[in-house]
Amino acid sequence: MSEEKLKAVLRDFYGALTSSDFEKMISFCGEEATLNWSHFAFKGRKKLRRWAEELKKMFPRLRIKGYKFMAINSKVTHEFLIEFVGQCGRKGGLPCTGIYEFKNEKIQNITISSSWGFLTFSSEEAENLGIERPKS
Repeated sequence: MSEEKLKAVLRDFYGALTSSDFEKMISFCGEEATLNWSHFAFKGRKKLRRWAEELKKMFPRLRIKGYKFMAINSKVTHEFLIEFVGQCGRKGGLPCTGIYEFKNEKIQNITISSSWGFLTFSSEEAENLGIERPKS
């Protein structure tokens, strides 16, 4: 697959995830595709769909912003930021690196590692948590 085609598949995969079109999302994956995120593993389309549904429950408003993208043969490395608003209205971001392996134009394996992200609090929430405001 060309680099443009690989980028298009990942863009459409994440577009389907963020719009909650889980059937479309898993259509980009092989039957036994695996997602490894930290110490969690989800194998097969059914479990990938469950992962996506749970992610969207936790973060009803979710956006993926892609940055670096490098393709070598059928393997892609992609750095991106997950921006989200949680159920309680808190905003956050999670910088990630995804490694994707393709076979027969389908995603076969996804390994995602993440760095420490950030979470925003309202002034009231910060006070309730005992978080002091930075001094100007």
